[in-house]
Amino acid sequence: MVPQGRQTTDSQISTTGKQLVGKSVHDANDQRVGEVVFADVDQTGTTNAIVVQLLDGSGKLSHRVRVPISAISLDGDKLKTTTDLTKAPRDG
Repeated sequence: MVPQGRQTTDSQISTTGKQLVGKSVHDANDQRVGEVVFADVDQTGTTNAIVVQLLDGSGKLSHRVRVPISAISLDGDKLKTTTDLTKAPRDG
């Protein structure tokens, strides 16, 4: 377990790819922007990307976007991104 407030490396996130499903995703302002609904894990167990179900401005579910794992950091129990997910390509 990672201590609260400590960010992990991509490799640490990769080793827990399937454990990311259901976690909240927060933006650079620490606002909740969505939730992980899928982790793209390859045959070696490396997580390449996650699919995030975004929330709209009123907190309702919006569309899904695919986010490379390199754009995500783990901060305690939160996933954080500095990428503007509203401009990310839609998944599916």
